[in-house]
Amino acid sequence: ARRAVVVALEKEKEQREASIRRQSIVTDGVLSYDGQQRMLAKFPEQQRGACLPVLKPFGARRQAWDLICALFLVYSGLVTPFTIAFFQRTCSPARALRSLRGEVNDGLCDYFWWERVVDFVFFVDIGVNFNTAFLDDSRWVLDRRKIAWRYAANPYGFLIDFLAIVPFELFDLPGGVQTSVRLLRLLKLV
Repeated sequence: ARRAVVVALEKEKEQREASIRRQSIVTDGVLSYDGQQRMLAKFPEQQRGACLPVLKPFGARRQAWDLICALFLVYSGLVTPFTIAFFQRTCSPARALRSLRGEVNDGLCDYFWWERVVDFVFFVDIGVNFNTAFLDDSRWVLDRRKIAWRYAANPYGFLIDFLAIVPFELFDLPGGVQTSVRLLRLLKLV
């Protein structure tokens, strides 16, 4: 009878822990709940020679990249509304190329090239998101197809990131449409 009670208590404890585990918070590979911490499955070793490793979502490289992106997002959040409100014209690509050669001295063209740098950083961010592992039921998912599907299916994922990097200034759009599509960059702040 005593053994049956011990087995029943152990089973109840396992069920309680499983329930709590589903409601817990995950940070840096540590599962935290009720003031206690339990290690998750260790992030698996990846094959040597892989041209681009899958990143840990809480790893140092990913956090450094997120900090860089956050700085560019702050820049975009501050500068985009300002330029839409006060700059009615944009630098054409042909004029921007002439400014690179030194034929034209125009601050608006300098802004054009800086915006291409911002677009490039956000483009690389899309690649980083396609190569970042995620947790699924306490297991790391490293399969790039599953990662890509999850990122593309997320309503705040790939579509918004892609629309934010399209350089609409390169297209000859009417003024009102040009202003509206430039606001798409602010969706990345969501």
